[in-house]
Formats: sequence, structure tokens, C-alpha cells
Amino acid sequence: MARLTVFFDGSCPLCAKEMDTLARFDIHSRIHFVDLNDEISLPLGITHSAAVDTLHVIDTQGQVRTAVDANVLLWETVDRKPWLRVLRWPLIRNFANVGYRVFSTHREFFSLLLTGKKRCDSHCEVKVSKSASSHE
Repeated sequence: MARLTVFFDGSCPLCAKEMDTLARFDIHSRIHFVDLNDEISLPLGITHSAAVDTLHVIDTQGQVRTAVDANVLLWETVDRKPWLRVLRWPLIRNFANVGYRVFSTHREFFSLLLTGKKRCDSHCEVKVSKSASSHE
């Protein structure tokens, strides 16, 4: 079965928390979680700094999705948060992308505000499966 691959920053408390939540809902193992802090080989075209700055997902057709589109796809995959689909509507998509850029630029502030921690020393307590740490 083809799975999505999501690359996330495991030293970001907010990111790790969202990946944990997604993993709990991923009862059919449709998502492969890859912590960017592990020694991994990224697929061609994705740099480590870009993946840390912006959420990256490789979909089941091998296409790279980023930012809001990546987030919406992940939640659709686990059949949760259907209201996020409105973020892909043409007019709303532009505002959502700007909002994502603001969030990602100030991720440490939002992390501190929502989790009480700006960053974890190396890895946050991430409960997602770490059985494979490279792109499949």
C-alpha cells in the first residue's frame, strides 16, 4: 500500500505534538513519519533547511506537497478536520498561505505559547513510529 511520507522537525514541540496526534488517528498506517533530526537522506529536490522551515509531504503519486496543502492532505488522510479543505479554496488559499508563512517564521514563539517550550534540546518526546528513518 502506498503511503504518504511526512518530514517534520522533531525538535519543535508544536510540530512533534501535531505528528503525535496524526499518528494516533493513522490507524491504517497511511503515513510514514520522518523526523528531520534523524540521520536521513532526503529525496532529490528537498533540502534539509527547506523541510525544517516548511512542512513537506510526498503524496502517494510521489508529488511533493508543502505548507497548507501538506497539512490539509495529512488530515484528510486520517479522515479528520474536514473543515480544513476550505483552506484550499482559491481566495482563502492565498490568505492561508500567508498565515502559514507567518506561523512558520515565528514557530518558536507559537510553540512556546501553546506548549510552554520553544524547542527541545535534540528531540521532543515523539511517539510516532520511528521504525524507518529514510524515505521509502
